[in-house]
Amino acid sequence: MAEKNTLVTKGRRGKKLGANEIDQYMGSKIRLRRTMLGISQKKLGDLLSLTFQQVQKYERGFSSVGGARLFQIAQVLDVPIAYFFEGMPKEIQRVMPIRQPSYRVSEPNAKPLLKEDADGGFSDDERLTKRETLELARNYYDLTPSLRRTVLNLCRTLAKETQDEVEKKKSKRKGS
Repeated sequence: MAEKNTLVTKGRRGKKLGANEIDQYMGSKIRLRRTMLGISQKKLGDLLSLTFQQVQKYERGFSSVGGARLFQIAQVLDVPIAYFFEGMPKEIQRVMPIRQPSYRVSEPNAKPLLKEDADGGFSDDERLTKRETLELARNYYDLTPSLRRTVLNLCRTLAKETQDEVEKKKSKRKGS
């Protein structure tokens, strides 16, 4: 019987091969960032001097990413190495306990990037992998820096107004 935290498949010689949930999580973060940047598996493979099949194995968690390779992937995808571990669910961390970083990659005093929808909608992972989110991110980076700042400020203002409206509705319900 396979352990809960392991995805089991058979190798060429019929041996069981395990894919640790940490590798799967890290692979999903590689895939997410690659997709957000609009890079194909082949293009990422070319940038890393790998085949697209190897990139696929990393993304699916079938191959563990070594330290040097992780450093290289982080450079190509323009993220800090900590990005691949941020937001890791507690149940995965229990497989191999790690310390949470004592720093945040985002701006100091920044609100969390994702909050629950007013109607209790999507989880953080679902939001990040939605096509509209990826399209928004790609188009955002096609804007000039000054337009990006304007769009970001607009989004922050709209999000704050939305949060304020939600809070007002909640307080009215409590008062009723």
